[in-house]
Amino acid sequence: SQHIVKLDIPVMIISAILLFFISSDGTISRIDGIILFSGMIAYTVFLIYESRNAEPPVQEVFASKYQNKQPSYQYAILFNIGLIILGLVLLMLGSEWLISGATTIAKALGLSELIIGLTIVAIGTSLPEAATSIIACIRSESSIAVGNVIGSNIFNILAVMGLVGIVSPTGLAVSTATQNFDLPVVIATSIVCLPILFTGFAIHRWEGGLFLSYYVAYTMHLFLLAADSTMLQTFDLALGVVLPFTILIIVMSLLRALRNMAFSD
Repeated sequence: SQHIVKLDIPVMIISAILLFFISSDGTISRIDGIILFSGMIAYTVFLIYESRNAEPPVQEVFASKYQNKQPSYQYAILFNIGLIILGLVLLMLGSEWLISGATTIAKALGLSELIIGLTIVAIGTSLPEAATSIIACIRSESSIAVGNVIGSNIFNILAVMGLVGIVSPTGLAVSTATQNFDLPVVIATSIVCLPILFTGFAIHRWEGGLFLSYYVAYTMHLFLLAADSTMLQTFDLALGVVLPFTILIIVMSLLRALRNMAFSD
């Protein structure tokens, strides 16, 4: 939806940039954590306020889509609350088992905690989001599929990092590698979402493949770096050649979308 492109993705970009500057001194302090978490509270309050004051056409669409889909039995609300709680419990158990097993294997292979966190643990905690988005797509709930991912990114940056910074007595240390490489990748990925989603307000199959390919490339870079491989320089050089062509394709798609909008007006 246009709401995601106009509000949520810009908030995600601003959150990533804010995290980058806050952690530039190598630590997320308690004050930094309060700033991040306050941003999450402000964003959530704004979303609730905006949804309750939605324009009549939006309310009509919502009513037509969901009003007649309420379960007819008496304890529907309690039943659905029970399903949510059960799902959360199973989610926690599944994530714990996946991360524990994967981390044990990774440590046995001699990988650093940063590499484990950026890859195996990150994938493990993101699998529920992937499952939720895939199910939402199957049920034609595209806004939930996209909103789930964008919302999770915002929550992870503002709420999770904020809470960890608040709780940590000495502050949360941020490595130089994270500052110089990983956080810029987060910012770049967030910014790229804007033109891709803006072109037709849809993620096309080739764009999904593009995102997935670059994630594979990012993961390969991390593992080559951890292994101190001689192939790293060649791999990064090849990526540096491909990257400008990708940017050119995205810019051309954006210009085409803007031109179509101008002609339609």
